[in-house]
Amino acid sequence: MMLGAGGPKQYFLAFQNEAEARGTDGLAGAFAIVQANHGKLAFTRMESDTTLEGVAATVNFGPDYDHLFGSAGTTTTYSQGNLSPHFPYAAQIWASKWKKYSGQQVDGVIAIDPTALGYLLAVTGPATLPDKTQISGANTVALTQATTYAKFGGQIPRTDPHSCREPPKKHPTTTPNPLPSSQESRLTPRARFNRKLSAILPNDRDDVT
Repeated sequence: MMLGAGGPKQYFLAFQNEAEARGTDGLAGAFAIVQANHGKLAFTRMESDTTLEGVAATVNFGPDYDHLFGSAGTTTTYSQGNLSPHFPYAAQIWASKWKKYSGQQVDGVIAIDPTALGYLLAVTGPATLPDKTQISGANTVALTQATTYAKFGGQIPRTDPHSCREPPKKHPTTTPNPLPSSQESRLTPRARFNRKLSAILPNDRDDVT
């Protein structure tokens, strides 16, 4: 029945990016609406991660959920909808947001990682993105987990509360205290290297792993 054996079924398909952790696996990025009809799959909508931003889901998971996740904006911020590791919560949030946005009630919610998305696109064929480029089975993993970060990573401000990415800290470089030429000439190559290294390494190393 899931693949539309009894007629067309519509599914909300969230693409979770493992490059940024969330409770159900990874950050929810772009999403699609997939139609299953008598065993055949087709993408009927492809949407960006900003489409549902600010659309409030109508859900109630009780006081325990509110205590743990209520302040994180899980029902209004799309990328925060799967903070809880309990997938049915994320599924209900996304389905509710999509219904409020589009008027369409989906028959189910599925989340996959870039590798699984690549397998799916290999079957359905490539999908065209809003910028007219294509995502396909061959480039899915590289595009979602490397290329995009290389292209846009530096544009994410430190103050973004919904990003796990922390911009690298900038540390001023220093110049080592000069030594008299007689002492400098007696330093071993390793000692000279260590002096130069100390000038570029930060004193606090909390961002170095």
